[in-house]
Amino acid sequence: MKWISIILTLLAAFPANNIYSQEKINIKVSTKVGKDSIYVGEVMPYSVTIISPRKLFVKPPVLPDSIARGVESLGNVSFDTLVENSTYTYTYKAEITSFESGVFVVPRLPFVVGAVGPTDTILSDSVAFASLLVPRDSTIKGIYDIHPPISEPLTFSEVAPWAGLGLLIILIAVLIIMYVRTRKQNKPFFKLFKPAEPAHVIALRELNKIKDQKLWASENHKEYYTKVIDVIRNYIKRRFGFNAPEMTSSEILAELSKVDFDFSKLKDDFIEFLSTSDLVKFAKHAPLINDNERFLDLAFNFVNSTKVEEENENSKQKADEVSVENSNNESNLNNE
Repeated sequence: MKWISIILTLLAAFPANNIYSQEKINIKVSTKVGKDSIYVGEVMPYSVTIISPRKLFVKPPVLPDSIARGVESLGNVSFDTLVENSTYTYTYKAEITSFESGVFVVPRLPFVVGAVGPTDTILSDSVAFASLLVPRDSTIKGIYDIHPPISEPLTFSEVAPWAGLGLLIILIAVLIIMYVRTRKQNKPFFKLFKPAEPAHVIALRELNKIKDQKLWASENHKEYYTKVIDVIRNYIKRRFGFNAPEMTSSEILAELSKVDFDFSKLKDDFIEFLSTSDLVKFAKHAPLINDNERFLDLAFNFVNSTKVEEENENSKQKADEVSVENSNNESNLNNE
């Protein structure tokens, strides 16, 4: 390290050019670095101080990124002025470093100064410092290759979330398939929805309600015929799939001729059924009680002759119960 000190002393021996000191203003310039030596890449402070008995105009230099060979500026520049006991102190600070090993010199930097009148340039002192390589750690016995990645066995906590997600997806898929199948078969799915009743079961139940209310014996013929024909129109909609409640009698007959069912045995009676209904509702026709009974019989006969036989035993049982109830009601009606 002795040779480094000798070199630094020689490099720092060059005085700064000071025009104002020649004019006996007695300006003092000092330049210093944080220390004589640093390790490569280490940050070191650099400062220039100008002391004057008079107030001066001082413009510091703009440091480039590379000040000189091996000397780099890191920025963080500041310039301060201090006035104390009629003495003006101007301090310029910066941070420097070196990314090479060796002895390097920070050259003289120009400062533009002025008091009264023209300005001139004062040069800072050149300073030298040594940049040393970082010493090798003596505790390390040797340099070894980087270890390859270590393969660890999978743990349950790593596999469990993915396995759970897979099972959940499978469960959802199975539930969707089950739901679609039960909907097609009109069966309950975990009792989330009630299967739709067959069209004829609904129609026969509604016709039996009308019979129990004895509307056929009422003087309000229009109400009686309207309720019966509405039951049959809704039955046709559920059974054959077209919007009979919104159609005229002729339109209903036209649509029934297109469906896949043989209406040859029912055609005449059904035409009489529709015609009688239209006469009562629109022509104020007043039929006899026997005509009212026959009208209701035609409705029952139409439903029973066109109903779909259910494969489900519960549906068959329900339809049989409705048919038995219908027979009992007919017997009671005849007895009356």
